[in-house]
This record gives sequence, C-alpha cells and structure tokens, in this order.
Amino acid sequence: MSKKKRKLQNKSVAMFAFALSLIASRSVATISASANTLDINQDEYRLTDERNAGTGASAYTKLNANTYLATGKSYSTYNFINSLKRVNGFAAVANSVDSCHLEGTVAAKDLNRLDTFNTNAVANNTVAGSEFTCYLAEPPKDATLKIKAAPGTHYTLILDFTFEEKTWDNGNQKGFVANGVEYKIEDRNIDVSFVRAESGVTFTDLSGTLHDIAKEGDKLMGDKDAVYDAEAEVNGLESAVRAIQDGRAQAGETLIVNIHANDLQRYESRINELLSDNKGVQVIINVATNGVDNVYFGNGNGNWNSSFGKVVFNFGSFNGNINTNLLGGTVVAPYATVNISSNLNGGVVCDVLNQQNGEIHQVDNDLDFQVDDDEDDDTPTDTDADDEETPEGLSLIHN
Repeated sequence: MSKKKRKLQNKSVAMFAFALSLIASRSVATISASANTLDINQDEYRLTDERNAGTGASAYTKLNANTYLATGKSYSTYNFINSLKRVNGFAAVANSVDSCHLEGTVAAKDLNRLDTFNTNAVANNTVAGSEFTCYLAEPPKDATLKIKAAPGTHYTLILDFTFEEKTWDNGNQKGFVANGVEYKIEDRNIDVSFVRAESGVTFTDLSGTLHDIAKEGDKLMGDKDAVYDAEAEVNGLESAVRAIQDGRAQAGETLIVNIHANDLQRYESRINELLSDNKGVQVIINVATNGVDNVYFGNGNGNWNSSFGKVVFNFGSFNGNINTNLLGGTVVAPYATVNISSNLNGGVVCDVLNQQNGEIHQVDNDLDFQVDDDEDDDTPTDTDADDEETPEGLSLIHN
C-alpha cells in the first residue's frame, strides 16, 4: 500500500442526518459548526509514537537545541493537536470559571455567571462561522444570563443537567428552569437554543476531556526524540523565530519548542514575534515546570489577531498556578489554575480560571496536523497498554 496522508476530518453527513432526528436541526448545526462538540469514541483516531520504535523513522527534524520541526511520523504531535480539536470553538474551558468579561464562549462546570458576547470576535474574524456554543455542566450561580449576539449569529447552550425551557414576556425573553430556579436571558429576542447534553451527540464529560488533553500534552513533552535540553545555550524561542524568518519552517508546518517556565518572561519579545509574525507556521511551546509552583508571564501583546490561533502553550499535567498579565495564544494547562489580570487574546484550557480584570478575546486555535500511514498498516492503533482507560470525551464525528 502506498503512503498517504491521514487527516482528521469531519465527514459526518450520515451522522448529521441521524442527529437531526434527535434534536432540532438548527441546534445540531450549531453544535457541530461552532465547538466541534459531537462525541465519539476517541480511540478511533488515536495513534501513538510507539508504532515507530525501532523503525528508524524520524518524528522530528532538529533545527536547533529545543527547536524541532514535526514530521509525518510524529504521532504525539498528531494526538495532542487532535485532543485540542475536541474543545475548539471555546474561548474558556475549565472545571471552574470566575470571569468578569468573556468575549467568546465557555465550557464549565462551576460558573459564577454566564456573561458572554461575540460581537468583537465576529468583527475581528477570529472565530469560524456564525454558530456559538456554550456548555454548562451545572447551572451558573447567577440566575441572570447575559448573552449578546452579533447580528446573524446563533447561540446554543448545552446543559448537562435536567432543565425545562421557558419563555417570559410573551415569548420575547428566553431561559430555563432548573432545580426550581428560573434562569433568564437578560436581553430580549436573542437567537438561542437550549440542548440537553447527550453522550454521542453533544459535548459531555468535561473533567474527562481535560484529563485526556493533559495526558496527550505530557506525551508530547516527554517525546524522546524532542526532549527538553536544559543545558542548551541557544533558547528554543529564538531558534523558532529564526526558522520562520529564514524559511526553514513553512506555513502549515509545526514547530515544537521547549522552554522552562522560568524563561518565559525573559523571552517575551520572542513570544510576541511568534504570535504576530508566524507566517502560518504552527508553534507548540512545551513549558517545562520542574521545580516551579507558580508561573509568571504575560507577553505584552495587546493585539487581537487571527495569527494568535497558531500558537499553543502546552503545560501538560502541571497543577500549579499560571499568572498572566497580557497574553496571546492558547494556554493549555488542564490541571492548573490560571489567573488572568489583563487581556487574553486567544483561549485557555485549565482546571480553574480566575479572571478578575481585563478581557478574554476569543481567537480559535486552528492547528491541524497530518501523519504518514505505515505502508503495512492502514489502521491507527494505541499500543500504550499501560495507560489507564481513557475517559469518554469529546471529538469530531468522522467516519
């Protein structure tokens, strides 16, 4: 069998037809187009780098110390990016969210208030499509729901608890009742649908999904072919900037950059360059946190650009505190507490999100990655038998 490229795609026409019989057609379209929240057994697309052990195939091209270009044999890169696809379309994904200003969508279990709008994200063209989805594992603490939608956009609220949809003011005000409490959308005539969370159809199992993303982040950080070199004299971020500038890394390719958390503030200017002038190169920054309980950085980039969607900070299973001032890109720290004291132009995946100042501006990460199929094996498999069973999570439908 000749080599070919495998790419995770949403080839879901048949599944949509089935789902339409379960949920109102517009709601299902919203769920699929906005947040990639349709659920399926994630083992169907899982791969592992261990397939190439001993084959001589190189998963990375080393450009410099702590800077690598992922090749079509880097299954850990593939797995990590695909795990993030399951939460694409959300600006904030966390078990607990305490937010004061969210210009985007949220997936949360413990939410102080639902206060979201998309007008500026639409204007800045940093989100895909006109459908926006929020997921609530439990009712928010504040019964007043604040949703402001840009013209021509539609919201779906996926509710993972028993509720009854209800309207007031002659049908002009929408909301729901849960546990005897009335939750009302403050503005009238908002284009919104309410959907009960359902495994196999919608976003489900938030905690399990965070766990799986952390696991894939750890695997990428621990890849033996792109290991962090703490003794290197050249910083990985500087090498990444040069690789993009001189063309060794091209648009659509993926750079893996290793850096220690203590060096993030020192090289914030390089982070700025990677955010604003990455020329379409995808950059995954693996942040080593050994010996660190608190991470401090904020790169000072106040712009709101779609190019920020090409940069991801991978903290793996770090469970300390990440404190940011002004930041761009997507912070992936599923076990950590992220404290935001100014704007975040991008997204965040964490355990606890505290945002008491500034704003979160949604910039969807649009990372994608292809791997080469082995000539003698056309079926992806997970050979990591020692791993605990992966919790049921979220993914795109694909056939």
